[in-house]
Amino acid sequence: MAKARPKQDEDTINLADATVMLLESSQHALDVLSQIIFGFGVREVVRCLSVEEAAAALGLSRSTAYEHWAFGRAWLGHVLGPADEK
Repeated sequence: MAKARPKQDEDTINLADATVMLLESSQHALDVLSQIIFGFGVREVVRCLSVEEAAAALGLSRSTAYEHWAFGRAWLGHVLGPADEK
């Protein structure tokens, strides 16, 4: 008899299979962010100190990388909410 698979929440993401790119201009902050992300189960992290470095790593133009960065930043701000509400 096959075991029933546990129901997964629609918002659940398997981070073990994800590749995460971290972009931070401070090496110290990049180190801290990396440790936090690894704590969530991510196995592969690409670390970049600038948008230009991220663009090269992803094979994107500089302008496209900035568009993605701006979108990601806006999305994260939306998810986390305004800083003064925390």
